Amino acid sequence: MSRTSIMTIGILLILLGIKFNLVESYHLNAQATRFWMERIEDPAVAQQQALQAGRLPSFQTSPQYNPYQQASYPQNGALGEIPWQPKVIAPPAWLCWPVFFVGAVMLLHGLSLRPNS
Repeated sequence: MSRTSIMTIGILLILLGIKFNLVESYHLNAQATRFWMERIEDPAVAQQQALQAGRLPSFQTSPQYNPYQQASYPQNGALGEIPWQPKVIAPPAWLCWPVFFVGAVMLLHGLSLRPNS
């Protein structure tokens, strides 16, 4: 790897560590929540956790049948779509420091290398 790419990765990791320190939680939008639930978190597990908490999540509800949406264009209605509750991701508070220090080490390593000629 070249000096500039190591320094760039170091700077990006430093900025990411600072961002992790400043932000408490991340609220995902509908598409990101759908991606998270379909690929990362099992929907059956999410439903089980919601039932234990005493609430049924809105992403497991059946869509309402509307004949006007069925007869219209597919983009007009959300007949086949499932509404998702926004997912909130809260990283641990200690995560900012390892990311920050790895970025600092990479930046200092890039500074110690010889410049490209």
